[in-house]
Amino acid sequence: MELDSDRIGGVLVVSVAGRVDWSGAQGFGLFLDDLVRRLGTGPMILDTTDLTYIASGGIRAMLIAARTQARSSARFAVCSPENSFLRSLLATTGLARALELHETREEALQAFGVED
Repeated sequence: MELDSDRIGGVLVVSVAGRVDWSGAQGFGLFLDDLVRRLGTGPMILDTTDLTYIASGGIRAMLIAARTQARSSARFAVCSPENSFLRSLLATTGLARALELHETREEALQAFGVED
């Protein structure tokens, strides 16, 4: 699992790549939580374009981040290609309806009013 973050036009963009398996899910959650704690809540995009697998614990961490953002009235979106593992998983579980989803990082930033 590889994690990275960047601020683009006032939007926190968090990238996750590789596999978020059960053993990495806690670290993924702590990474997201730490970012919010250090940087404060504000618009956030979770870029999962290069994610190949995510365990249920990783989904939980993602949903906790989304809920934390919502409590602060901060926008949260996930960018995930239409045919990706994550998009299929979210559609199958019904969680796709609970999240703002975009096909690409550029599309998500544009929806947030930022030109990359």
